[in-house]
Amino acid sequence: MTPLPAPVESDLATLNRQVRILVHRLVELEHLNAQLRQQAHHDLLTGLPNRRLLADRLGVGMARARRSRRPLAVCCLDLDGFKAINDQHGHAAGDVVLVAIARRLEQIVRAEETVARVGGDEFVLLLDLDQAGDLPPVLARVRAAVQAPVDLGWRTLQVSASVGHVFYPGLGGDDVDGDTLLRQADRAMYRAKNRVRDPIPRPPTEARHALPLQVARDGRGPDDLRHGI
Repeated sequence: MTPLPAPVESDLATLNRQVRILVHRLVELEHLNAQLRQQAHHDLLTGLPNRRLLADRLGVGMARARRSRRPLAVCCLDLDGFKAINDQHGHAAGDVVLVAIARRLEQIVRAEETVARVGGDEFVLLLDLDQAGDLPPVLARVRAAVQAPVDLGWRTLQVSASVGHVFYPGLGGDDVDGDTLLRQADRAMYRAKNRVRDPIPRPPTEARHALPLQVARDGRGPDDLRHGI
């Protein structure tokens, strides 16, 4: 083979170098775009889905529940006394607790289910169930996971949580949107938290009659009762 003239070889080497630089920059750009997509849909501290991704996952879960006629449980979880952890031990300690709780909750849910962080110490779980009666054992595991000690290195901390939940579809049928479900679960969570703060025992007769009144006001049935943990 006749050698190429030196100027042509030089031009090819320059072109090859420029192509390599371009490919490298394209790879860097793709990595940057992937990071931006991750940040747009995930919580920066825990890596869990944020509100935006939760809304997408909730829509998918509701559609799946309508097709299968199996309930989707929307559960709001709020850590009790978390502000005191930040005040007494610092925000770095609070971050360690949040990350630990996030990892534990991820281990409880299945791959097709969702754990999202939607606020400072508030999480949302989307759980696909075969029947409503499957939820209490899952919530028991959630309670155990949250209450397990968190090792800070120099000491351990324990927290608890209040949880409220709603089912979809509920007694009201399919005619409800995701935002409404989240609001209902959030209100249920705060009712559970208030019961822990200021429990008011009621006579059995009153308690038996309270449920139908609550159903009439909220349009939800006995299976939609929220459980505080």
